[in-house]
Amino acid sequence: MDARKTGDPIAIGQASKQVIALALVEMAKFRLDQKAYDEAIRLCVESLEFEDTAETRVEVAILSLYAKKPSDAVKQATAATQLDPQNSLAWTIKGEALLRSRNYDGAAKALSIALEVKRGAQSLYGLGVAQLGMGETQRAAETFSQFLALTGDFGWSRVLVGRAYQEQALQQEAEMEFQKALLLDPATPNAHYFWALTLMRANTWNPNAEVYSHLRAELHLNPRHFEANYVLGFLASTARNYKESDRYLHLASQVKPLVPETWVLLGLNAQKRGANRIAEAYFRKAIALAKNLDPREHFEVRKAYTGLGRLLMASGRAADPLRRMFLSPILVACLPSLGCRKEILCPSQKHFQRREMQLLPRPALKKKQKNIWERFLGRLSMTLPLRRHCKRNIKRHSTITGMRRNGIPRFPACSAISASRLILRVSLRTRVVFSRKLSRRAPPMLTREQSLD
Repeated sequence: MDARKTGDPIAIGQASKQVIALALVEMAKFRLDQKAYDEAIRLCVESLEFEDTAETRVEVAILSLYAKKPSDAVKQATAATQLDPQNSLAWTIKGEALLRSRNYDGAAKALSIALEVKRGAQSLYGLGVAQLGMGETQRAAETFSQFLALTGDFGWSRVLVGRAYQEQALQQEAEMEFQKALLLDPATPNAHYFWALTLMRANTWNPNAEVYSHLRAELHLNPRHFEANYVLGFLASTARNYKESDRYLHLASQVKPLVPETWVLLGLNAQKRGANRIAEAYFRKAIALAKNLDPREHFEVRKAYTGLGRLLMASGRAADPLRRMFLSPILVACLPSLGCRKEILCPSQKHFQRREMQLLPRPALKKKQKNIWERFLGRLSMTLPLRRHCKRNIKRHSTITGMRRNGIPRFPACSAISASRLILRVSLRTRVVFSRKLSRRAPPMLTREQSLD
C-alpha cells in the first residue's frame, strides 16, 4: 500500500513481485501439508523468479529433503548460505542433506558453522551423527552429551541418541542408551522397539526370546504401535504361524491402512493357507496402494505382482503370467539393482519370449558351478529360446545389493551369487523363482515417512 501511495511505478512493481512471491510460498506450504512435494518445490522455484531470498531457498531445500532429493537440497541450502551467511537454519539443512548423502565430513563442517551462528539441539544432534559416521566415537559422545544438556536428559532424548548409534551399527552403545531411556522413564515410547531391532541386527536378524519380550513390551505400552505389530506379524509369518501373524498385521493395517507392505504380508499368509480369493484381494490392494509410490522405496511389493500372477495363472485367467511379472513397475524399476538389463518389453507375444531372457538375472558363477546353471538353462529351452545369450553373459558380474534405511536392509543382501546359496529354479508352468539358502532375512522395513518420526 505504501508503494501504491507513492505512485512510483518501480516501487509498485517491486512490491507486486514481493506479494506474488509470498503468495507462491504460502501455496507451496499448503501443498506440503498434502505431501505433494514436487508441486510444492515447483511453486517455490516460481517464487524465486519474483524474489530470490534465503528463506525461500531454505524452504526449497527442506522440500527437497522430503522429496528424497538430497543433492538438490544441498544446492539450495548452499545458495541460501551465500545469500545470508548468518542463517543458522540454512547451514543446518545443508548439514542434514549431506548426512543423507553420507558425506559426513561436509555435514560436520556445515553443522559446526550452524552452531557458531546459533546453538541448537538439531545441529548438535546432526553433528554427533556426522562424527559417528566419520568414526570419531569419542567426539560424538561428547557432542551427544551437549545435546542432552541442551534438551534435558529424558527418555525420548536418550532414544534419539540410541538411534544414532544404531544406524552406525554400534550395538553396545545403542543398547546402553535404550536402557538408560527406560530407567529414566519405563513408559518411554519406542525404546523397547528400537532395542529389539538392535538385538535382531546383532544376531543376523534371528529373533530370540529377548527380542520378542521387547516387542511385546512395546505393545503393552501402546497396543496400536504400527512398527511393533508389523515386525511381530512378519516374524510370525516366517515361523508359519499365520493365525498369529494375521492378528498383528490386521491391527497394523488399521493403524496405517495406506502402507502396501502390510497387505503384501497378509496376501502371502492367505496364499500359504490356500485362501486364494482372499490372497488375491490383498495383493490387488497392495498393488493399488503402491501405484503412485516410488518402486525403489517399496521393493517388497514385487511379491504382490508375482503372487497375483501365480493366482491368475492357476485359475486360468492369465495367458502369459511371466509378462505380468516382468512388466510390473516394481520389478522393472529395480532391474539395475538386480544386475539385469532394463529393456522395454515388446507388447507383441511373438517378441515377448525373445526379450524375456534378456531380463533374467545373470549370476556370476564359479567354474565348478556352471553345470548347475546348464541344467537350469535346459529347462528354459522350450519357452526361452535365447539360451546362448544368457550363456555368453554368464561371466558378467551380477550382484544383488540391499537398499538400506535406518541400518535395516530392505531385502536380503547377497554378493557374488553362487549356486550353493542362491539357486535359480525355473518352472515352465509358473514363473522365475529365487530360492535363497540364507540366514533369516531382515523384516522388509518401511520408508522414513512410514516409519517412526
